[in-house]
Amino acid sequence: MIEVAALVANGVPWSVAMDMPRVRRMAFLVAFGELAGGRYDWNARQWEDPDG
Repeated sequence: MIEVAALVANGVPWSVAMDMPRVRRMAFLVAFGELAGGRYDWNARQWEDPDG
């Protein structure tokens, strides 16, 4: 449910976020995170440490 809350916080309507397949929710979360300046390492499947 944390993913849904994060999508809603980024403007996705609750009903749309709830109806998304889990893979699509993950893609949206990564897209929103990268737009905010983060970097996602797809090979490691985790966010990169900005200090390291």
